[in-house]
Amino acid sequence: MDLTNRQLNIVDIVIIHNKVSSSKIRTLLPESISIPTLNSELGKLVSYRVLCQTGKGRTKAYVISPDYN
Repeated sequence: MDLTNRQLNIVDIVIIHNKVSSSKIRTLLPESISIPTLNSELGKLVSYRVLCQTGKGRTKAYVISPDYN
């Protein structure tokens, strides 16, 4: 699986912060990104089993999947 530069940036942010919300990821990304685009990228990373989603609603956050090496 080849990740895009944007997806790699998202993974790096999650690795550094351990558990992080999508809004925090959005502010830490080097380029401006819309919320729907970020949600799409996060959904792809979850489906690739790179990230895991924790919580629901306002407590939703992302962590590195144990399957990701």
